[in-house]
This record gives sequence, C-alpha cells and structure tokens, in this order.
Amino acid sequence: MSRINVCQACDNIKYGLNTRIYIPHTCGKSLNDIYMYIEKCNDELRERMKRVNSPQEIQKEFDRLNMQQSEEEQKNG
Repeated sequence: MSRINVCQACDNIKYGLNTRIYIPHTCGKSLNDIYMYIEKCNDELRERMKRVNSPQEIQKEFDRLNMQQSEEEQKNG
C-alpha cells in the first residue's frame, strides 16, 4: 500500500503543532474547510488519543479519520 503524501499544513495539524501559522495547504483545502478540519480533527484525535497508546495506533486512527473526511468530501463534491 503506497502512502499518500500529506500536505505540510495537514501534517502539522495531525501532530498538534501550531496551525495558526499560515503554512499553505498543498491539498487545496479552503480556509474555511481547514478550520472545520482542524476543529474536527483535534476533537476526535484528542478523544482517541486517550484510548490509544502507541504512535502506530494514533496514526491508524488519523488515517481512518482522513478516509472518512475524503469520503464525505466526495459525497458533497
């Protein structure tokens, strides 16, 4: 399975780094999408991080959220 490259700004969001620094999203999200994504991601990640311990588990959860997000975007797009 090939790994999809995550844009730098999304990568920062994933690891909880400061997302208010305006690194351009190379994935083409609009500013509004980004803030909704940050809020959703951070809430859901925080909840799951309480339940999972290993970085691999956290990565799996994040990948799952990304898949879910992509599917929603495809339905809405």
